[in-house]
Parts: sequence; C-alpha cells; structure tokens
Amino acid sequence: MKIGIVLTAYNVDDYISQCLRPWLELKKEYNLLISCNSGMFKDYHQLGFKEKNENTTSVLVNSKLDFLVTTNGENLLDEDYSRNLCLSFLNHNNCDIIWVVDGDEIYTKNEIENILDFIIKHPEHSSYSIDFKNYTFHYPYFTKDFRKPVIYRNNFNSGTSHFTFDTYIQYKDGTHIDSILKCYPIPKSISFINHFSWLESDSRTLEKIKYQNIRYAGEENSRCAKKIENSKLKFNTKFYNDRNIELPILYKESNIISYDFEIKYNRSEKRIYIDLILRNMDIEIIICDSNNINKRYSHFLSCNPNYKYFIDNDLLKEDSLNNICVQVIENNKTIHIEELILNLE
Repeated sequence: MKIGIVLTAYNVDDYISQCLRPWLELKKEYNLLISCNSGMFKDYHQLGFKEKNENTTSVLVNSKLDFLVTTNGENLLDEDYSRNLCLSFLNHNNCDIIWVVDGDEIYTKNEIENILDFIIKHPEHSSYSIDFKNYTFHYPYFTKDFRKPVIYRNNFNSGTSHFTFDTYIQYKDGTHIDSILKCYPIPKSISFINHFSWLESDSRTLEKIKYQNIRYAGEENSRCAKKIENSKLKFNTKFYNDRNIELPILYKESNIISYDFEIKYNRSEKRIYIDLILRNMDIEIIICDSNNINKRYSHFLSCNPNYKYFIDNDLLKEDSLNNICVQVIENNKTIHIEELILNLE
C-alpha cells in the first residue's frame, strides 16, 4: 500500500520540525510519499500581509520531501489549488491512500501507526475523519469538538479528483465529501491529534481570523469563531449566536485520561454530561476545585453504553464558578482527570 501525504505548511516555524519528524521516520517502513505546498495563499497577499516563510521553507527543503511547491512575490496560489497540485502528484504516483496534514498538526509515530492499522481493518469506507485537540488562547488549554476529513481511499468512486474546500475532496465519479457525516470517524482512543491552531501568542492568529472572514460563509463579522478584542484573543460570540450553538468549553487534561466516555459541560443547562460511553462501568464522579484539592461533589454512577448521563447540582449553578476539575474513579483507581475551564477571564 502506498500512502500519499498532502502537507500544507506556511509560516509554521515553531511546529514544522516536530510535525515532520514522525512522517519522515516512518517514510520507508510505510511507503509514504510526502507532497507539500508551502507559500502564502493569494488571499493573504490581497489582505496586505507580508510573507513570513523563509525558516519553514528551509526546513522543508532540507527534509528532502518527494514533492515541494513554494510560491512567493506576486505569483501566489489559493488554498485549494495549492493542495490540488500536491494531490495531482500523489495520484500520478498511484497512491492508495491520501492523507491531508497541516504543518501545525503534531502526530506521534504511535498515532500514525494506530490510524493505519485502523483503516486497514476497516477497508469498507472511502474516507475517514480525525479529532483534533485544538489548543486555544493559551497552551495547554484546548477545545475538543473539532473533527475533519483527512484520509481518503483512492480505490473508491474512480479515485480522488480534487479539493473543493479546505480538506474536503471530490472523487472522479462526482461523489463529493462535503460533510463530516460522510466520513467514518476514527475513535479518539486511537488518535486525538495536537493542533496548535488558535494561540494568542502565535503571529498567524490575527491573519487567520481575517482570512476566514473573507473565505468562510456567514454574515459579516460572523464567519470566524475567534476575534481579537482589546489585543486579546476571544471566542466570537456572534459566530456562535448566529448558528445557535453554545460557546465552547476549554479543557486542560492530565496524563490520566480514559476514552471510554466523554466529559462535557453544557453552559445553558449548567450541567456536566457523561456521554459517548463505550462499556458498562460502575464509577465515582468527583468534582473538585480547579487545583484538584478540595472536593466539592461526589456521586456514584452505573453507566451503560446505550445512555448518556448528567450531573445537575447547585455547585454547577454558582455564578462565580470558573474552573472545575472532574475526577473519575473505577475499582478504587483514578481512570480520568480533566480540568474544565468555564471562564478564562
């Protein structure tokens, strides 16, 4: 099996070496072809941004990738065309799998190998989606619910044709992966990829906000989920209100994490949900202060995969509640610790 990587990497000096390392180390073993586009998108130039790609390009050139296209000056490409050049190279080389990667997404070798093992065991699907841990505002805070299509099989629908928007692909028979629901999800227990996407300290963030506000759909000032206000990066409440969805919760995880369930907080209901349960469990749910010292609430729960459960307690309705820590214990052993950041301000 030949695996083609479509890598988009522009102005990612802080991440590109770490991003590339596992792919290069696995290149021969897994027959990887790495096809990369690295240049400022045409829209960025039209917005008046200056090029900032010299160091990233240097790393890419020295990495001896299979295909690398860079642009500069007035000769720039848009996002979709850039990826399509890489896809064309991979299809010319008869790649069986197309895998889309950005330069600020950090996979580990184990994650790559486990994902490959998963798709080999599930060959009946044309495309697969992956969950990303979107680091937001300040590391190590992240949002959970970001999933996108990134892996496509070329033995379906006459083969991949071209990118239509972002990581969405159309096949040669006209089949269009235009919804995340059309992709088979790879479980978080296999991969939950670190994505350095929305950090206030990252020089790319302001440019990305302006770019999304001209590229994405929606009313003016409602196309990007983030905004800069008083030099601070914040959630764009108009974006969420216009779509009737809740403001995200930030999480800060520990090294003790179980993927047999998900802990979620509902802002409007002021409840914690235990959802996406994969097995029967008898557990104790403990809610502590954010420093995980003072226990504020405890409840024993028998969980069944066919249901989701919620905690509705006066503690969760306190107006002053900013951060809490949720601990889950099973058979006298802590199996999960996760901090929920309800308000960073």
